[in-house]
Order: sequence, then structure tokens, then C-alpha cells
Amino acid sequence: MKEAGVGKPDAFGYTLRPSQHETTNDAAPAKRTSRSSELSSMKMASAMALNGGAEEDELDVRASQVTMEALDVDMPARDLQLIMNSALSAYNKHVFLPTRTTWRKDEGSRRELERDVERTALSSIAADIKKDITDKLGGCWHVIYGHDFATFVTHKRLRFCHFQIEGADVVVWRHGG
Repeated sequence: MKEAGVGKPDAFGYTLRPSQHETTNDAAPAKRTSRSSELSSMKMASAMALNGGAEEDELDVRASQVTMEALDVDMPARDLQLIMNSALSAYNKHVFLPTRTTWRKDEGSRRELERDVERTALSSIAADIKKDITDKLGGCWHVIYGHDFATFVTHKRLRFCHFQIEGADVVVWRHGG
């Protein structure tokens, strides 16, 4: 598990709760602005082969620079890792692949193009995440992907997560049986 960037070798063996979040910098206990778990610092691209990885598409090189931060987690760490990998894969498919061959003079223009492509593919990204985690975890999962929204959901115990990928909020939960 060390290659995934986790400080503890058995990080996937327990469930993270909001009160259990730890800071990774012990030397400077600065006030954090979010209740992020230690999974937010994991490198998602190196962990794509968690479930075989053979059926996964090749990730764009920009995927290794994607920032993902877990904000509110009520699920086992393994399931959260699987969901975050699914989100990265969907983001790669709908944002990075369509803009891969487009040349932009400066990095700001490329980022602006990626934002425009993402805005047109919000529901497609959510649908891909839902399909992937429903296939891998079973049951009926619900996914919201977007910017600037509020939600209140009733979820099954240990089956809810809220995280951000490149500034976009992703809420995933399972309700009922």
C-alpha cells in the first residue's frame, strides 16, 4: 500500500469517520479548512489497478496531477478508494481524452477548455461513475456531480461519501437494499 501514498500500511483495514480524520503534517498543526481524510493525499493514478485494472483505459498524463479531496466520508476506505478511482476514470474519459489533441498556447487556455468540456459532460460523468460502482459494489447507487449545489440525502449506514475532484463536488450514496 505504500506505493499508493498512504503513510500507514493498513490504511484500508478500517472505516474513516469525520472525527477520525488525521493531518499528514505532524510538525505544523495548522488549522485545516476542510475535514479531509488521509485518502485525499493518495495518488489515484497509481492505484487504478486495484480491481484488476485490465479493463481500465489508459489514463492521460494529466490525471496524475488531478487533486481529489475527501470531504465527508461514511464508508469503508476500500470502497471510497474504488469510488474515487471510478470518478478519476470518468473524468479522464469525458474531460482529458476529448482535449488531449487540442493545442493551446498557454496552460490557462487549456484549463479553460477543460472546464468548458466538463460543463457539457456533467451528467455523463455522473452516469459513468454510477454505472462503474454499481457493477463493482452491487446494489443501487446514486451519484451527483457538479458545482455549487446543496443536497440532503438519506443513505444506508457506511454507504455515503462526498469528495471533490478538480473543484467539482461528487456525492455518492446508497439508499435502501
